[in-house]
Amino acid sequence: MDQLNQIGAIKFFVDGGPFMWLVLGISIMSSILMVERYLALRYRYHIDGRQLFNEIKKYLAVNDHRR
Repeated sequence: MDQLNQIGAIKFFVDGGPFMWLVLGISIMSSILMVERYLALRYRYHIDGRQLFNEIKKYLAVNDHRR
C-alpha cells in the first residue's frame, strides 16, 4: 500500500510540470537558508533564543517597546 502512495506522490509531482520543479528548488533553497541562519545565530553570534525571549518579555511587561 505504501508503494502505491509513493507512486501517486511521484506521479503528482511529475504531472505538475516545470512549476513543481520550481517549487522544489525554492523549498530546498529556503531549507538551506533556515539552517544557515540558525547556525549563524546560534554559533557565530552566540545568541541564546531562550534568554533573548525572556528579555523581550521583560521589556514588553513594562511597556518599554523601544528597547
